[in-house]
Amino acid sequence: TDDIQEQISHMVNTLSEFRNFFRPNTNTQQISLNSIFSTIKLLLKDELLKYNVQLRYNCTDDLLLFANENDIKHLFINLIVNAKDEMVKQNIKSSDRVVSIECQQHDKTIVVKVKDNGKGIAKDVMKSIFKPNFTTKSENGGTGVGLYMCQQIVDKYSGSIEVSNEIGAVFAVTLPRAK
Repeated sequence: TDDIQEQISHMVNTLSEFRNFFRPNTNTQQISLNSIFSTIKLLLKDELLKYNVQLRYNCTDDLLLFANENDIKHLFINLIVNAKDEMVKQNIKSSDRVVSIECQQHDKTIVVKVKDNGKGIAKDVMKSIFKPNFTTKSENGGTGVGLYMCQQIVDKYSGSIEVSNEIGAVFAVTLPRAK
């Protein structure tokens, strides 16, 4: 019941945040990436279990950002869910479905890489992936808003987001460190 209550609370907050996304938001604070990803693991536990996706978080230091906590949760939840969706769509063997989170701290920034072991992203898709209303999902599967929102969140904090292919897709999110 605690898990269900946590998910309901997150959904209510998500709706509220989505309604207010383009309004100026001064509700920023110092937040811990370890705490963010701990919450994300809890929120996505059932969804990832249902599709046999392992989420590996490989960030040893507790890195700090100065941001709105829900913005950062939405950003990374969207990247993780998209990775899960693509691995399922690409028929990656269920025992091989892995999303890895890696963090690097630099002088003034933190880079968080979200990697999957799918088949990667087609080159012609990469140039449009962050545009509004662009989707590779079927009519019932996507709206083309998710990655656009990720781009907007990253821009809001003067960061950057880049996509590339290694074994699968890699989204590198660079955000300013908390001072």
